[in-house]
Amino acid sequence: MKLLLWILTFCFYTTSALLSQSIKINEVVASNTESFIDEDGDYPDWIELFNAGNTTQNFTGFWLSDNRSNLQKWQFPDVNMAPGEFRIIYASDKNRRNTANYWETKITWCDFWRYQPGFSEPPTDWHTLAFNDSQWEWGPSGFGYGDDDDSTIVANGILSVYIRNTFNIADTSQLTHALLHIDYDDGFVAYLNGTEIARANMDGIHPAFNQPANEQHEALIINGKPPHRFSLDSLLTLFREGENVLAIQAHNISAGSSDLTMIPFLTLGFRNEFPGRRPVHPLIEPNLPRLHTNFKLSAESETVFLSGPTGMVIDSLAYVNLPSDISWGRMPDGSDTLYYFAPATPGFPNISNGYSGIASEPQFSISGGFFDMPQSIVLSGLNPGETIRYTTNGNAPTETATVYSNPIEINTTTVIRARTFAPGQLPSGQHTQTYFFGTNHDLPVISISTDIGHFFDQDSGIYVFGNDYEPVPPFFGANFWEDWERPVNIELFETDGSQVINQGAGVKIYGGFSRANPQKSLAVFARGKYGAGSFDYPIFADKNINKFQAFILRNSGNDWGRTMFRDGFIHDAIAPTGIERLAYRPAVLYLNGVYWGILNIREKINEHFIESNTHIPSDSIEILEGDAVSVYGATDHYKAMINFVESNDLSDPANYAYLKTKMDVENFLRYTVSEIFIDNRDWPGNNIKFWRPARQDGRWRWIIFDTDFGFNLLSSSNHSYNTLAMMLDPVGEDWPNPPWSTLLFRKLIQNPEFRQDFINRSADYMNSIFRPEILLSQIDAKAAAIASEIDTTLSRWDQNPADWEWNIEQMRSFSRKRQPYFRSHIMQELGVSDTLNIVLSSNLRDAGSVQVNAITVSKFPWLGQYFKDIPVELTAIARPGFRFTGWTGIEPADSAHVVVPMSQGVLAVANFEQDNSQFATVVINEVNYNSAAPFDSEDWVEFYNNSGEPVDMSGWYFRDEDDTHNFFFPDGFVLQPDSFAVICSDTVLFTSVYPSVTNYFGNTGFGLSGNGELLRLYNAANEIVDSLTYDDNAPWPTEPDGNGASLSLKNPNLDNTLPGSWTASLGNGTPGQINDIFVGIDETSHPAIPETFALYQNFPNPFNPQTTILFDLPESAKVKVQIFDLLGRRVATLANRQFIAGRYELQWQPEAQISSGVYFYRIDAGEKFVQTRRMIFIR
Repeated sequence: MKLLLWILTFCFYTTSALLSQSIKINEVVASNTESFIDEDGDYPDWIELFNAGNTTQNFTGFWLSDNRSNLQKWQFPDVNMAPGEFRIIYASDKNRRNTANYWETKITWCDFWRYQPGFSEPPTDWHTLAFNDSQWEWGPSGFGYGDDDDSTIVANGILSVYIRNTFNIADTSQLTHALLHIDYDDGFVAYLNGTEIARANMDGIHPAFNQPANEQHEALIINGKPPHRFSLDSLLTLFREGENVLAIQAHNISAGSSDLTMIPFLTLGFRNEFPGRRPVHPLIEPNLPRLHTNFKLSAESETVFLSGPTGMVIDSLAYVNLPSDISWGRMPDGSDTLYYFAPATPGFPNISNGYSGIASEPQFSISGGFFDMPQSIVLSGLNPGETIRYTTNGNAPTETATVYSNPIEINTTTVIRARTFAPGQLPSGQHTQTYFFGTNHDLPVISISTDIGHFFDQDSGIYVFGNDYEPVPPFFGANFWEDWERPVNIELFETDGSQVINQGAGVKIYGGFSRANPQKSLAVFARGKYGAGSFDYPIFADKNINKFQAFILRNSGNDWGRTMFRDGFIHDAIAPTGIERLAYRPAVLYLNGVYWGILNIREKINEHFIESNTHIPSDSIEILEGDAVSVYGATDHYKAMINFVESNDLSDPANYAYLKTKMDVENFLRYTVSEIFIDNRDWPGNNIKFWRPARQDGRWRWIIFDTDFGFNLLSSSNHSYNTLAMMLDPVGEDWPNPPWSTLLFRKLIQNPEFRQDFINRSADYMNSIFRPEILLSQIDAKAAAIASEIDTTLSRWDQNPADWEWNIEQMRSFSRKRQPYFRSHIMQELGVSDTLNIVLSSNLRDAGSVQVNAITVSKFPWLGQYFKDIPVELTAIARPGFRFTGWTGIEPADSAHVVVPMSQGVLAVANFEQDNSQFATVVINEVNYNSAAPFDSEDWVEFYNNSGEPVDMSGWYFRDEDDTHNFFFPDGFVLQPDSFAVICSDTVLFTSVYPSVTNYFGNTGFGLSGNGELLRLYNAANEIVDSLTYDDNAPWPTEPDGNGASLSLKNPNLDNTLPGSWTASLGNGTPGQINDIFVGIDETSHPAIPETFALYQNFPNPFNPQTTILFDLPESAKVKVQIFDLLGRRVATLANRQFIAGRYELQWQPEAQISSGVYFYRIDAGEKFVQTRRMIFIR
């Protein structure tokens, strides 16, 4: 037995040793932006293995890793490598191990098929193996007409064609995978041996020969894209040994269609090699399933390890600072000699020129900026044998650029671009600095530098007409209508002159007909192939976004040459509605050092825009535009919703309630009211985009953009136009209001609830954000911001600066005159008889506010104009320190929330009184910081309104221990008395565990620590409302730390800073409802209520690193505990909230910047108790 074990062990290690001699990690790319695409269309990092031996090697039990301390990170499946074979493994973190050893395309393009045009119904067994197709016609694929991708032409206008192809499989036990790829126009159903295996764009079990496809679908191959892929891995049992038949019926959209396409491919994966295996078609090769590791590579430096089952390292490859799309590998293949390769050679021998290193990066003595005096720029950073070359015209430095030898003397605006070169090495990256002289800008400045030809070459320049274009606007066919991207360097200088962005990027011409303007809009993209993959700077002050994948430099669209800020003004004006809208910031552009004028920095609508603004992951959303055209993601959910709308009566409350589960009706209301009020007549048949989270409960929301047609763009009388009637027109023109674009609104307005809400929301906004004085103030502010730049910009582009004020006055005129017309349109179109006034007052100044429908009124007296017999909701909201006592003038007088019928005008007073004993409080009531694996909802926090008053949480925010982690509650959110609200880090996971919870917000963009941390709730005045520091160790409950329970407050009236006030939930938590363990105050074990106020000496004292402060409260009070230094400067606030009677302790651990010394801590319980004590902190 021992001999046998020895022999087996010897054989095993011998096998491993042989493998180590033959299998090499041959090449790696750690930042792949375009060198090799995977089957999903992504560009992940990749690792290439090479079998340098003479025998086939099997990888069962072998591992890849990027961590020496964890070599068994990703395990190979049962795959083989033949001698001399290269194998790519994607380091993508997708963790895929399911692929075939050998692939064969059984059926490929131009194979001959039996076919029959669909002039009549074929026999019912036409798709089975037993069917005799010898009487059918014979021809190669593709089948169709009209697209020049057809080998067998069928009759124009035919609705269907039926095709059959037989093939053989010798041994189905070797079959591991099957893929069907089909390029089609417009629909199809495919069968294998008589069983349906795939379909697209077709309804019905066996569609009839004259049944059209559901909708138009264009072929892909002719447009340079791969055909659609359908995995048949779950259907492998349908394949037979011997003869099989693939049968397909292809369908057209209509008899009048201009084209029809059907090009099928069938590719099979096998366990072992066999003679005569047919190669995979080149179109299909990139789409085959690949191996993907469960880790990614770092571009900075890493080592990749290949190890065997015993943990022995078979091979490794280390690299340092790999630039994008440049590989590090062996040459000759499998050798120990390593080089950089540009381009990389995935799957092919490393026989191209290798580079021994990368030249050092040039250094500039002075960074770009604004100067009054001449400057001398020194370039440095050379190693022996290296040369710096530079340009001053914006072009990227090449090996023929000027050699740097002496300081560069400049006294006019200049772009210097430098790069280091060395024999046998890759050149360094390109480095750019722009130096401005004699300029004075109030706006931020952007400098774009690029090869002149990228913009202005007649053949390839993106900014010019080119050689073949229509001679009338918008000049279709011109270069600027092409979807061409060109490399640039972009710098952003803040208004204080500081350079905050300087990196490579890609640029495209952006926009619709505004491309015809001499000054064009640009879309700017951060991509790994240019440098950084994002712009890491908070460009817009009004949005808490610190990272952008792209942004727009917009020429103001249809407003170009007029006001230059119309769309930006409208987006900022409707910001309080909460609609997804584009941030706006005017800037000045220089192109290769030449003044280019004002362009407006705007967000770009894509999946990253949604993620940045909502924290929903970009791969978990769907964005559509127009008539359900996909921008990103699937269209099925929206189309099903529209089909429901078309087929059902939305005046039925049940149908309306169902539709509310599919779309965010309130969002649609606010969006539609805004577009109609501004009179945007380049909408709704154009400029319409909408999105939803791609999950079961995800609802559609609308994004407002390109509103340039609004506010009297084309006529000084547009304020009187009945845009509402345009939206209600069932037979509108193709532009701007085709029937498909108004359908949803026309059907919804038939519902009484929606009609009432639409009328009220229109009134709400006319009484708030659309008040003339508010709009006029914002217009004037926008005009003032660019006034110093407007003459230079308009003159630069041969526009008349004198027209600028006139165009602004048209916007002012619209602001002053629009409201009466809009009100009359509502009455005329929706059958409302009159308007009535609501006059609100408060008996005490600054004691509270009143929510009127969707707006909050805080300044009194207030006058609003609403509509007769359209009920209005009023809710009185007391400020902390006050309570609502009742209404004067409306009933029921004692209810904070009242619905007034508006049968007559309303004159009401909201009465408040001081109430120092009962503040409106919101407490942190439940915390989930470490979910159990089977119920992973990610982290969430529940808040409870522990008062008898509604709390307006607009502007409130939650923060954990990291001051940069802030989640803001949405504007207009009011937490009702005895109600709950939940914020969660991942709404998709949260709703998967708690599908019935509706009162949640997210994504927060950050999680909670599993080791305990500080949690804080702030109000809109940046005051702490509630805070606590939980822990995962006793005396805090420990069950919530990964064991399934949540951390649950026993009673909201208990001090939630004390561990004894908390327990573990019985189940997996109760977000949005009362905690499952609720203890009455009289049931809890807590110390006797103190008889007097007291502040005790901290302990320990002196202290390092933390001290405890104890105080007593004989009654409920709002308490503030603060720390001050010897100069009286506040250095910390430990508490600022309502406490019930009891004894409390607070901890203070000074932050790193706090120095040793004497500090004072002070308690302030209002007029009841104030005391200060001294303590000493020692570093």
